[in-house]
Amino acid sequence: MTIEKLTRNDVKMLLDEAEEALGQIAMKHGIIVSRKSCTYDPVKGEVPVAFKFIIPERGDDGEAIDPNETQFRKLAHLYGLSPDDYNREFSTWQGKYFLKEIKPKAKKYPFVAECAVNGKRYKFTSQQVLHCINSNQS
Repeated sequence: MTIEKLTRNDVKMLLDEAEEALGQIAMKHGIIVSRKSCTYDPVKGEVPVAFKFIIPERGDDGEAIDPNETQFRKLAHLYGLSPDDYNREFSTWQGKYFLKEIKPKAKKYPFVAECAVNGKRYKFTSQQVLHCINSNQS
């Protein structure tokens, strides 16, 4: 298939394929690949994208630990959470999510959670996460 003009769907497909291909290379070498940034310019017909390779911390079993998990566990107490809240399920009126990341530089939406249904990641405020977790414990 030859792409004549980049659409958002084409960009998503290309990025997914590139991340999968780089993921295979990273796995071969025992490292992690992560898409760092991407800008889609439909006028120019280009998509500058950056990936980063990360040498992960390893658990006692030698398995790679996701850097987001490491960062989450280090920062959780600053947001009133426990390190064990990483990957914790919580519910909102929109569905179920799993806590995956804390981005301390993101002042308004420092939490990233993965939707249990579609696997997409969404940003949340500290108040939203704390409210949902406390509501779910009741």
